[in-house]
Amino acid sequence: MIRRDVAEAWDECGELWHQMMLDTYDKHDEFMNIDFIGVAPELARGGGGAALLAALLADADAAGQAVFLAACGHQNRNWYARHGFASIRSYSCRVDGVPGHCDLEFMVRPAGHPQGHTS
Repeated sequence: MIRRDVAEAWDECGELWHQMMLDTYDKHDEFMNIDFIGVAPELARGGGGAALLAALLADADAAGQAVFLAACGHQNRNWYARHGFASIRSYSCRVDGVPGHCDLEFMVRPAGHPQGHTS
Protein backbone atom coordinates (compact mmCIF):
# COMPACT_ATOMS: atom_id res chain seq x y z
CA MET A 1 0.00 0.00 0.00
CA ILE A 2 1.30 3.44 -0.90
CA ARG A 3 1.11 6.23 1.68
CA ARG A 4 -1.25 8.98 0.62
CA ASP A 5 1.43 11.66 0.93
CA VAL A 6 3.63 9.92 -1.66
CA ALA A 7 0.92 8.55 -3.97
CA GLU A 8 1.15 11.43 -6.45
CA ALA A 9 4.93 11.10 -6.85
CA TRP A 10 4.60 7.29 -7.07
CA ASP A 11 1.99 7.60 -9.83
CA GLU A 12 4.07 10.20 -11.70
CA CYS A 13 7.10 7.91 -11.68
CA GLY A 14 5.04 4.90 -12.73
CA GLU A 15 3.46 6.79 -15.62
CA LEU A 16 6.85 8.02 -16.81
CA TRP A 17 8.31 4.49 -16.52
CA HIS A 18 5.43 3.12 -18.59
CA GLN A 19 5.89 5.86 -21.21
CA MET A 20 9.63 5.16 -21.44
CA MET A 21 8.87 1.48 -22.06
CA LEU A 22 6.35 2.37 -24.78
CA ASP A 23 8.88 4.74 -26.39
CA THR A 24 11.52 1.99 -26.27
CA TYR A 25 9.13 -0.40 -28.01
CA ASP A 26 8.31 2.22 -30.66
CA LYS A 27 12.01 2.76 -31.36
CA HIS A 28 13.43 -0.77 -30.92
CA ASP A 29 10.43 -3.13 -31.31
CA GLU A 30 10.48 -6.03 -28.85
CA PHE A 31 13.01 -5.55 -26.07
CA MET A 32 14.24 -7.14 -22.87
CA ASN A 33 13.42 -5.33 -19.63
CA ILE A 34 15.85 -5.73 -16.74
CA ASP A 35 13.84 -5.03 -13.63
CA PHE A 36 16.54 -5.78 -11.07
CA ILE A 37 19.85 -7.59 -10.83
CA GLY A 38 22.12 -7.83 -7.86
CA VAL A 39 24.59 -9.91 -5.93
CA ALA A 40 24.97 -10.52 -2.22
CA PRO A 41 26.80 -7.63 -0.52
CA GLU A 42 29.77 -9.83 0.38
CA LEU A 43 30.20 -10.67 -3.32
CA ALA A 44 30.01 -7.06 -4.56
CA ARG A 45 32.85 -5.89 -6.79
CA GLY A 46 33.88 -9.48 -7.51
CA GLY A 47 32.62 -9.56 -11.10
CA GLY A 48 29.42 -11.51 -10.39
CA GLY A 49 27.13 -8.65 -11.37
CA ALA A 50 29.06 -8.06 -14.59
CA ALA A 51 28.88 -11.79 -15.40
CA LEU A 52 25.13 -11.82 -14.75
CA LEU A 53 24.60 -8.74 -16.92
CA ALA A 54 26.79 -10.21 -19.69
CA ALA A 55 24.60 -13.33 -19.73
CA LEU A 56 21.43 -11.23 -19.99
CA LEU A 57 22.95 -9.11 -22.77
CA ALA A 58 24.04 -12.24 -24.65
CA ASP A 59 20.44 -13.51 -24.50
CA ALA A 60 19.16 -10.16 -25.78
CA ASP A 61 21.74 -10.13 -28.59
CA ALA A 62 20.82 -13.69 -29.59
CA ALA A 63 17.17 -12.59 -29.80
CA GLY A 64 18.09 -9.36 -31.63
CA GLN A 65 16.54 -7.28 -28.87
CA ALA A 66 17.40 -3.99 -27.23
CA VAL A 67 17.56 -3.90 -23.41
CA PHE A 68 15.71 -1.36 -21.23
CA LEU A 69 16.20 -0.60 -17.55
CA ALA A 70 15.89 2.11 -14.93
CA ALA A 71 19.14 2.56 -13.02
CA CYS A 72 18.78 3.91 -9.51
CA GLY A 73 21.44 6.42 -8.56
CA HIS A 74 24.53 7.79 -10.25
CA GLN A 75 26.81 4.85 -9.42
CA ASN A 76 24.46 2.35 -11.07
CA ARG A 77 23.90 4.66 -14.04
CA ASN A 78 27.65 4.86 -14.62
CA TRP A 79 28.06 1.10 -14.28
CA TYR A 80 25.38 0.40 -16.88
CA ALA A 81 26.84 3.06 -19.20
CA ARG A 82 30.14 1.17 -19.14
CA HIS A 83 28.18 -1.83 -20.43
CA GLY A 84 26.75 -0.05 -23.45
CA PHE A 85 23.60 1.55 -22.06
CA ALA A 86 22.67 5.08 -23.05
CA SER A 87 20.47 7.41 -21.01
CA ILE A 88 17.11 8.27 -22.52
CA ARG A 89 15.57 10.19 -19.60
CA SER A 90 16.41 11.21 -16.05
CA TYR A 91 13.89 11.37 -13.22
CA SER A 92 14.31 12.71 -9.71
CA CYS A 93 11.67 12.81 -7.03
CA ARG A 94 11.64 14.38 -3.59
CA VAL A 95 8.64 14.16 -1.28
CA ASP A 96 8.24 16.57 1.63
CA GLY A 97 8.51 14.77 4.94
CA VAL A 98 10.02 11.63 3.42
CA PRO A 99 13.78 11.28 3.89
CA GLY A 100 15.93 10.75 0.82
CA HIS A 101 14.92 10.97 -2.77
CA CYS A 102 14.72 8.88 -5.89
CA ASP A 103 17.09 9.39 -8.83
CA LEU A 104 16.31 7.14 -11.78
CA GLU A 105 18.04 7.01 -15.13
CA PHE A 106 16.02 5.30 -17.85
CA MET A 107 18.52 3.60 -20.14
CA VAL A 108 18.58 1.50 -23.31
CA ARG A 109 21.21 -0.69 -24.90
CA PRO A 110 20.40 -1.19 -28.60
CA ALA A 111 20.27 -4.71 -30.03
CA GLY A 112 23.67 -6.03 -31.04
CA HIS A 113 25.60 -3.29 -29.25
CA PRO A 114 29.19 -4.35 -28.62
CA GLN A 115 29.65 -5.40 -25.01
CA GLY A 116 32.56 -3.06 -24.41
CA HIS A 117 33.97 -2.68 -20.91
CA THR A 118 32.66 -5.36 -18.53
CA SER A 119 33.85 -4.49 -15.04
